[in-house]
Amino acid sequence: MKTKSSFLAILLVILFGIIITGCSKTETVKESPAIETGTEQNSNNQNVSTQQAEADSQTENLNKAADVVYTCTMHPEVISDKPGNCPKCGMNLVIKK
Repeated sequence: MKTKSSFLAILLVILFGIIITGCSKTETVKESPAIETGTEQNSNNQNVSTQQAEADSQTENLNKAADVVYTCTMHPEVISDKPGNCPKCGMNLVIKK
């Protein structure tokens, strides 16, 4: 009889512990970023595309002015007048010094 009551006492302690720890867990909720309205999103997209176009034209002007040549570090025979990837291995082309 003593073993039966001690078994029940242990079982109650375990169940009580599970209930307490299960109830004390708090879940953190991540804040979602603000949802942009269609007009704000379109205006942001236009700004980004305008900035990208300006950056591309500036890069092209610099490349033309300096006669920059790009090559692959693994395949020096691959030469290009603009940045990109090597057609043989896919690595980024780097400026040839």
